[in-house]
Amino acid sequence: MKRKICLILFVLFVSTSFSVSSADNNPQQSLTVNAIGAIAPTDITSSNETEKTTEKLPPVEKSSLVKEVKIMGNKLLSREKIAAYISTCPGEPINEIKLQKDVQVIKDTGYFQEVIVKQHKTPEGIVVDFAVEENPVVKKIEFEGNTLFSSKDLSRLMSTKENEILNYNDVRDDMKTIESYYHDKGFSIMKVVNITTPVPGESNSVVFTIVEGVIEKVLLEGNNNTHDNVILRELKMKPGDVFNQEMLMADGRRIFNLNYFTNVVPKPFPGSDSNSIVIVWSVEEKKTSAINLGGSFGSSQEFSFFVDLNLDNFNGNAELISLKGEWGKKITSYQLKYHNPWIGKERTSFTARLWNTDSQFDDYDYGKALRRGGDLVFGRELSEAWDASVKTKLERVEPKDTNSNYNIFMLGGSLSYDTRDYWMNPSKGDYYSFSLENNNNLFGVVPNAVNMTKYFINIQNFFPVVDKQVIATRLSWGEIYGDIKDKDPERLFIGGGTTVRGFTDTKPFARGSRRLLGSAEYRITFNDMFQGVLFYDFGKMGEVDSKNVNFEGDNSWHSGFGFGFRINSPLGPIRLDFGWTDPKGNLVDTETNEREYSAIHFNIGHAF
Repeated sequence: MKRKICLILFVLFVSTSFSVSSADNNPQQSLTVNAIGAIAPTDITSSNETEKTTEKLPPVEKSSLVKEVKIMGNKLLSREKIAAYISTCPGEPINEIKLQKDVQVIKDTGYFQEVIVKQHKTPEGIVVDFAVEENPVVKKIEFEGNTLFSSKDLSRLMSTKENEILNYNDVRDDMKTIESYYHDKGFSIMKVVNITTPVPGESNSVVFTIVEGVIEKVLLEGNNNTHDNVILRELKMKPGDVFNQEMLMADGRRIFNLNYFTNVVPKPFPGSDSNSIVIVWSVEEKKTSAINLGGSFGSSQEFSFFVDLNLDNFNGNAELISLKGEWGKKITSYQLKYHNPWIGKERTSFTARLWNTDSQFDDYDYGKALRRGGDLVFGRELSEAWDASVKTKLERVEPKDTNSNYNIFMLGGSLSYDTRDYWMNPSKGDYYSFSLENNNNLFGVVPNAVNMTKYFINIQNFFPVVDKQVIATRLSWGEIYGDIKDKDPERLFIGGGTTVRGFTDTKPFARGSRRLLGSAEYRITFNDMFQGVLFYDFGKMGEVDSKNVNFEGDNSWHSGFGFGFRINSPLGPIRLDFGWTDPKGNLVDTETNEREYSAIHFNIGHAF
């Protein structure tokens, strides 16, 4: 019995000792009430540590804490939506800086005319009241000054909606959206000059006042020789129209493409009021009348020479009078041309030509016949990019190799699509054309007339690479249908400066009734006067109907390559090309028994 009592006392002694030791090494945790009334664990420390903690964090009186946050005055916006912008919370000490920040955040939402914060002290704490005055409801959205786009179309772009509470942030964003919409479409000087918002008790409309920028006057300077109407009729943007940056640039390209000016600069000036602008077109004229000399020769040293007299922009009326003569060992040619780009009130052009030639003419064979005749062409602009023309021709053809003379009466037409920026030297854009020619005897009126149909498809593309460097490509297809068995001069040809360079102009490598041509050029502009070119041409001649056409030459693929230079002149770039044929193209001249392998081509204008 005594042993049991002693054992119990020993256990109690050990347990008590362990508890005291643990208290010394590991303070126990207890629960206290924090400043916001929540229960949280705290450490039990020595009396000295407790005194230090009490000195750092003095007790906060309950009356200094936020008891409640109220929102007053809201009618349309929910309390929850407004409360999401408030950072002040019940149970925390009042903070004046935080309250003012909450007021500003609520104002910045754009929904309110006024936001006021008030404090009410109670024994249980401080009640914070946010008194808000909402913006009125938008009943109607109106626009003033818009002529290009309807109010309905502009309203679709906006965040502000009818029958919704006004938001000033949305209104500011809507102003930027409307201006960007105009500017993206080229109307770069348009601006929203005023916004009227709803006034309680007076109006519930939002009104956007727009100034689109109307052209008051168009003036010209620098055109000493060219008549004003020649320039003004090229302009799509006229007095009374809304200013458009893209149309302004397009008008400048049209004026430059007249090829009468070295420089065309539009100068905008403020008009008589804030909604108007004056455009002054400043031009620098160049010489448009000139005598041009040119020629072509190959390794056989056969040479042809031409003189081209051009009176362009004659008397300042944009008319062209051209007289061309060409002479060589096998060539004698005279051509007279008159062109007026604008007859009548609409953009309708007229061209008339007369010729007496035994050289290459249009797409006909080279030097196989003496041709005498003329044609008339009427062209019409259908749209900014589309043009159409009709053509008639009457011609007498006298083949050199036979006595089978014949006549041609032709009616034809063409359709073209042109987006090139500058016609004389494009840097970007496309040119597509389709032409059809029907030759007949006009119901027996024209004796001994040939019956045939020709069509041509031409595709040209221009791709800017880097500054002043362009890749230009061409693909052309042509066919002849009809019986031209004894009318060899009507055949198409391939090989020479306008088809596959490297072959002598007077000695094409094939003649037939079906032709495919392709070209690629890399053009590098060094300065305003000088341009370098690398080129590659290829082509093939075939037959539509071997029974009706005398095919001559090589019907396999041939190509030519080389380099050239372009020197700007008043009437376009002077072209000098050095071309070599592919190995298959080294054809033997049957007259000199010499192998043709290269040619130099000299002319006016690009090859395409």
